[in-house]
Amino acid sequence: MFPIKSLIVAAVAVTLASNGFSAESPALAKLQGKWSGKRTTREGQEVTTTVEIKGEKLIFQMLSSDKEVRFFAKGDVKAEKLGPFNVLKLTALEAGGSANDARAVDDDRTTIYVLSGDTLTLGSNFDKERENQKPNVEVYQRVEGPAAAATPAPAGGVAGKWKVTVKLGEDDREYEMNLADAGGKLSGVLISPRSGEHKFKTVTYTNGKLFMELPRTIEENEVTFVYTGELKGGELAGDVIVKGFEDQFKGTWTAKK
Repeated sequence: MFPIKSLIVAAVAVTLASNGFSAESPALAKLQGKWSGKRTTREGQEVTTTVEIKGEKLIFQMLSSDKEVRFFAKGDVKAEKLGPFNVLKLTALEAGGSANDARAVDDDRTTIYVLSGDTLTLGSNFDKERENQKPNVEVYQRVEGPAAAATPAPAGGVAGKWKVTVKLGEDDREYEMNLADAGGKLSGVLISPRSGEHKFKTVTYTNGKLFMELPRTIEENEVTFVYTGELKGGELAGDVIVKGFEDQFKGTWTAKK
C-alpha cells in the first residue's frame, strides 16, 4: 500500500497539471517587518538589537547607545516546522562590523521562534555548540511592518473581477476571480473553466498584502491552496503554495481587471 501522503501528493500533481497553480510562506509573511530588542554584552553594556525580515531576507544589527552599528549580519531565511517547534532556517550568511565589512560565514543556523502578537521570542545557538556563543533567548517587539492585528486596508483596489494567470513550471492556466468587499470584509471565488467555482475560505488585504486560502477536494482528500500577493500598478501578483506540500508545489500568479 502507498502512504496516504504520497497518494495526496500524486493527486495534487495531477490536478495542478490540469488546473495549474515560491515565495515567502504564510508563516514567514507574519514575521515581515522590523523587530527590536535589548542585549547586555559581556562587558556589561546594554545594546539594541534589531531583526528585519523582508521577503526571504533577514538583516540583524547590534547598535550601541548612540545608534552606531557594532555588528551586522544578513542572510536568506525560511520559516519551517521542526517537530513541535517553529524555526527560522538561516543560510547564505554574511557578517561583519558593518554592512560594508560583511563577509561570507560558513555557518547555517536554525533558530527557534515563538510569535505572539507583536512580540517575537528567539532561541539561538540551540542547534549546535559554537565557540563563545551560549544558547540564549531574546525577546523582540515589532517596530515596523505589518502588525498581527492590523486594520485591513481599504479593499476597493482588490475588490472586483480579475483575469488570473497561474504558472506552475512551464504550464500556464487561466482563471477568473471575483473578490467582494462587504463593509471591509473580503470574500472571493475562483472560477475554473475546467472545474467550475471554488470559494476562498479566507481573503484578507492588510498593509498592502493579499492573503487567500482556497480549500479543494482532490481524490476525496482535502488540501488547501494558499495565495499571497500584492497590488501594484493596478495589477495583482504573487505566489501560490499547497499547504503541507510546499516543497512539491510552488507557483506564481498574476491578475488583471
